[in-house]
This record gives sequence, structure tokens and C-alpha cells, in this order.
Amino acid sequence: MSTSRLCLALIATILCGLAELHADPAPALTMTVSASSVTISGATPHGKVVFFGVARFIDRTTVTVRRLDQTAVDDDGDGIVTFALGAPVPWKSIFAAVDFTSGRYVLGTPNAAMFPLITLPLDASPFVADEQGVIRHIVIHHRVCEMLYVRPGVGVWGEVLADGNKFDDDLVSNGQAAGKAGAAIRLEDDMPAAPDSFVAGDVVVLIERQRMQSWAATVGGN
Repeated sequence: MSTSRLCLALIATILCGLAELHADPAPALTMTVSASSVTISGATPHGKVVFFGVARFIDRTTVTVRRLDQTAVDDDGDGIVTFALGAPVPWKSIFAAVDFTSGRYVLGTPNAAMFPLITLPLDASPFVADEQGVIRHIVIHHRVCEMLYVRPGVGVWGEVLADGNKFDDDLVSNGQAAGKAGAAIRLEDDMPAAPDSFVAGDVVVLIERQRMQSWAATVGGN
């Protein structure tokens, strides 16, 4: 290859790299809650969206707290996916959605004025690494939390973190609930078993069932 052609090839490569650096970032996920469904916008076209939530359904004098887990594919490629609850959306609900391709996520409630999103207080990062620096456990100082665990492009798993019962990794009522990454249950049969550790890029969402508070983070993220 001549020197001039080599220079042109290098320039083209650099320009392509600059174009990628300045490409428009993916839009933020947004959530819209209607009377009986939740709509997520800004998802990866033709990608999968993971829906997760905890809702307090009231039937006369009976209150039933339900965990909601579901996935759906954006079949028409418009970046919009709607999840139907099959019942009126309770005003006291917390919902989360994760874009399975990119790991972007959003949390919300049906009515921020009536029931705002309240962050679950944590003394420190809940991720606990062993001596080798591998994060195999998540520990919280709360009684019961529902957990969603997503590894983008790989799988989705769920787990209950509860102090002092069969879900608690240390099996002791000591004011904290500990869970293993590998103990989470896959959301769909065709997904792999849960990995035995959390790694950078994993998305974890926690919803506390009693006070109805929530927390979400990308492992290794800001």
C-alpha cells in the first residue's frame, strides 16, 4: 500500500472513531403508569425489557403485597413496551424497568405527588467482596427486600432478602439480611442459572416491602 493510501486509511479510521465517540447517547428510559398498565419508552429497538415491582393490592379490608416480574420484547422496534397488570394499579406501588440490552434502568411510582419514590437507606454499599475481591454476597440492614438481578444480555434473576429465615444466607436473626448472587432464581426457564458473583455492569434493584422504599445500582457504576 502506498504512503498516501495508508494515510487516507488512518484518517478514515480516526474519523470513524470520532464519529462513534460523538454519536448520540441512548435515550433515557421513561415510565408512564396508567390505570392498569405500565409503559416503558426509550428501550433498545427490538430488544427485551425487564419489568419488576412490588404493589399493595387492596380488596375491601384485605391488603395483599405482590411481587411483579415480567419481560417483554419490543416487537415493532419503536422502543416502547407496555406491561399490563390485569388489575387496577395500586397507588402504593414501586416499579422498575431494565433495558436488557444496555442495562439502562428506571424506577417510578404511579403518582409521585401521592406516593413519591423514596430511596432505601443503606449504611454502605450492600455488595460484599471476599478476600479475592469477588463480590458473591449482598447484605442489607433491613428485614425484607425483594431483589432483581440483571446481567444485560445474559439473564434475569430474582431473590428475597429476609432477616433470619430460610432466605437469609446466615440463617440468623441479627438485624441484617444476606443473600448469595448464585442463590437467585432465574426469571425464565431458558435463562442460565444465576452466576455465583456480581460483576461490573450487573444491575441490582431492591424494593423494601414494608416501608416501600427502593434502591438500584449498576455494579461498578457511579
